[in-house]
Amino acid sequence: MHLESLIRRLGFAASTPPSPTPVAQGAPLSASSALTFPRGPVGGSRLTPDFIAAIGRFAYFWAWPLVNIYNRYWTQGWVKTQTFLVGGVAPVAPINRLGMLVDYNDPGQRFITCPSQDLIYGFGILDLGREPVVVQVPDFGKRFFVFQATDQRTDGFADIGSMYGTKPGFYLLVGPDWHGKAPPGVRATFRASTNIGCIIPRVFQEDDPADKAAVQPVIRQIMAYPVSGVDGTMKEKNWTDIIPLPWKKLSNEEWRWVNPASFFESLPKALDACPLKKAAAEADATLVSPLLEFRNFGLPLPDNWTTVINAAAFGTDYYTRTAVAKSNSFINRPRETRYFYQDLDRAGRKANRREPLQRDLQGAAAGQRLLVDHAV
Repeated sequence: MHLESLIRRLGFAASTPPSPTPVAQGAPLSASSALTFPRGPVGGSRLTPDFIAAIGRFAYFWAWPLVNIYNRYWTQGWVKTQTFLVGGVAPVAPINRLGMLVDYNDPGQRFITCPSQDLIYGFGILDLGREPVVVQVPDFGKRFFVFQATDQRTDGFADIGSMYGTKPGFYLLVGPDWHGKAPPGVRATFRASTNIGCIIPRVFQEDDPADKAAVQPVIRQIMAYPVSGVDGTMKEKNWTDIIPLPWKKLSNEEWRWVNPASFFESLPKALDACPLKKAAAEADATLVSPLLEFRNFGLPLPDNWTTVINAAAFGTDYYTRTAVAKSNSFINRPRETRYFYQDLDRAGRKANRREPLQRDLQGAAAGQRLLVDHAV
C-alpha cells in the first residue's frame, strides 16, 4: 500500500472545494442546506516529504499491534478442525477455539515474547463476528489462574481469573455488534470492541512432579468453542494428544508477525477488522514549523506563487488547516477573499520586500478581495 493511498485512507483524500448552499438569514439549517466540507486536501496540493514520512512512521507505530493480531488471525486461518503443536512448542487451534500446553513453555518457542516461567499457557484466536465464544472455567480451588481475552488492539475486555473471584462455569465472549441472548448457565458476558482478538489462559504450576500431576485434570477442562456448540455440559480434552507439526528452524527472536516490507499491504485489512480510532500527533520541529513558509502548502502557481482555495472550509484537510493556522490564521473563505502567497521570487531566491513585487495576478470575482502575502 503506497503512502499516498494510506494518506487517503487516514482521511487526507484529495477533493474539490465546498460549494455552500445559501440559506436565508435566521432560517434553521437542514441536512440539505448544511455546508458540505471537502474530504481532504485539494487535488494537486503540496505535502512536505517530512509530513508524508511522518504519516507513514506514525501509522506503522500506531497500527503495529493491530497488524500483529490480524496477521496471527490470518496465518491461523488454515487450521480448520484439528489442534496442532507447531514446532512441538506452540498450540495452534481453529479460529474461536483454543489449544493448551500441559507444562511450561519450551525455551525454543518463538511465537509469543517473554512468557512467564511458572505458568502453563493456552492460546486461541477469536473472530467474534462469526459467532460468540463460550469459555469453560474449571474449579481451580486456590490455584492462581487468569484467562486473558484481548481485542485486536490488545486491550483486555474480560474479567476471568482468581483475582476476580471467578467461579467455575461458562463465560461468553461477544463482539461489538452482537445483540443476542446468552445461553442458559452462562455466568457472565464480556463484550470486545473488535471482532478479532485472542484468548490466552494462564495457570500456575509448581515445579514439582506432584503438582504437575495434580493440575492435569484441571487443564483438560480449559476449553473455548463457538456458542453453537453449547450443550450445558463441561467438556474435556486430553491436551497431550495435540498433533505435533514440524516447523522451520526459528531464530532467537519472536516470530516476525509484523513485516515492514508487507506492512502497508496488511494495514487496510487490519483496519477493516478494527475500525480506525481518532489519533493525533504533532512534531513541531519537522511538521508544523516548515508550514510558516508558504511554498510548503497550497496549490502551486507559476513563479513560486501558491494559493489556498478551501480556506475556512478545511473539512478533513488537516494539513492545510494547520498550515494556515501557523502561517496566516483566520483567513476568509475563498468566496470572500482569495489569498496568494510567495516566499521565493521568480528565480527561486528568498523574497525580499525591499525589491519590487511581481504581480501578474488577474482581477477578483465580484465582491471578492485579492490579498497578496509577500514573505520577507
